[in-house]
Amino acid sequence: MILQLLHTVGYLTLLAGVGYAVFRHPWMQHHLFPKYLVLILSILFPFYFVVRVPTGWASATALGWPLLVTLFLLCLVMMGVQGWLGQTISRRRWARVSHPTSYVLIAALHNAGFVPLPILERLAPEGVLLGMFFYLLAFNLAFWGLAVPIIETGHLELRRVRFRLNPPVVGMGIGCLVAISGAHRLVPTPVLDWGLRIGELALDGALVALGGALAGIREPMRFRREHWIFAGWRMVLYPAAVLLLVALPWPGLNGPLGWGLRMMMVLQAATPPATQTLVVTRAMGSATQLHYTSGMLLFSYLASLVTIPTFVGLAVVWFA
Repeated sequence: MILQLLHTVGYLTLLAGVGYAVFRHPWMQHHLFPKYLVLILSILFPFYFVVRVPTGWASATALGWPLLVTLFLLCLVMMGVQGWLGQTISRRRWARVSHPTSYVLIAALHNAGFVPLPILERLAPEGVLLGMFFYLLAFNLAFWGLAVPIIETGHLELRRVRFRLNPPVVGMGIGCLVAISGAHRLVPTPVLDWGLRIGELALDGALVALGGALAGIREPMRFRREHWIFAGWRMVLYPAAVLLLVALPWPGLNGPLGWGLRMMMVLQAATPPATQTLVVTRAMGSATQLHYTSGMLLFSYLASLVTIPTFVGLAVVWFA
């Protein structure tokens, strides 16, 4: 598990390092990088969803709709709770939060797929991995439809937040329509496989964009008391509370599938913020937002090298 986590973070670091090196030069940062972001956010991500949603839909729905709807809603609930905690803490003087809107988004938006999936592949049964499709679908809908407009405006007013269409959301909508209609079955399997490979370039490309976004930050990053407080409640206290909660004798969480779902919830709670938050902030947010978000993400990922093995290890021993 620890080796898998290090491999995952190492892969992230490698691609981010490539992006940092390529877009470090001022000319590349100001002229080429914005066009690269358009390619990733407006072309590759929508294409990825158009192909990925239909190909994952059939396998996931074989598990039954009650479980899939539960996982879809579970993701929304977890993000809502994390965001509420972030907003509550950001209002406290002792937290010393300098950018409340970015703070709440970083707290709410965890890296739902890139970090947890490789670990779950080694621990959880196949049913959990298939069900994660709907968990990630809920995350992506919330991220692109609700969080991105907040990043763009820089203001968090929950009463005025409205779901907004953009290329990735349109891609997910088209993918769902294709999946429900079964139109993807008319496409030859080799063509779908190549489509998936091309679409997955969006995921790797986003990590390269992460490095490019970091390259555009000229101010030195410093770890402050605020980072330690965030890591304390978001990376330690919150997953500890989730661990205690899922350890209760919930009906239906029995057998290998129930064990895997408990593991998934603990791992999702311990997962650091979503890296694509920084990429979108570079494309649509301000320089202040970018600097703040990058510092919080960097500190959180360093902390996760300790917190994720700790909580997943506790869960393995406890739930065994």
